[in-house]
Amino acid sequence: MRMRAWIPLVVLALAGCGREKHIVASFGGGKITDEEFAARYREYLTSGSQRDNVLLRQQILNNMINEQLIYGALSRQGLDRDRECNDKVAEVAQKAMLIAYARRIVTDTTVIPQEELFREFHAYNSKVTARYLYARTDSAARALKVRLDHGATFEQLAKEVFEDPGLAGSGGSLGTFGWGDMEPALEGVAFTIPVGTVSDPVKL
Repeated sequence: MRMRAWIPLVVLALAGCGREKHIVASFGGGKITDEEFAARYREYLTSGSQRDNVLLRQQILNNMINEQLIYGALSRQGLDRDRECNDKVAEVAQKAMLIAYARRIVTDTTVIPQEELFREFHAYNSKVTARYLYARTDSAARALKVRLDHGATFEQLAKEVFEDPGLAGSGGSLGTFGWGDMEPALEGVAFTIPVGTVSDPVKL
């Protein structure tokens, strides 16, 4: 409870005071001051990633502690003086920065049309019952579609195309399923064609 009331005061009170720095965390010879924590936390909040809360403060502080512990271990092993190690650390830091920047750009610039949101909402809250027939080639699949269009039934054709007795006996029934249960290409058709109609061939 003390941390909840204390940290906002640190962020506000440090701007113009000439007082002594306070230690927020002390561990294995390392320490983090209130100024260091406030600067990191302020930077994180201004990135727009999350809103201020106690759990986030604890997470940021833990990250800072872990960083110092890792750098301390590297230093004790002499790896901080190893050029290859330093190059690798710089590469990882650069990748992390690029990933964070890319996420920020995508989040800030992505606009999802209202129609697409409605389609997604509808799909996630719907169930579909469907049948299918299998063919090895596009032309064979189109031939099956022509036969269906001319009166053949899924029950008849399923016995010809499926070796699996379950599919052959059920007319190629996939049963009832929700969005995310089947292969995306199949779902894309099953959730968009009118009820009772037969789609063009779909490559799976």
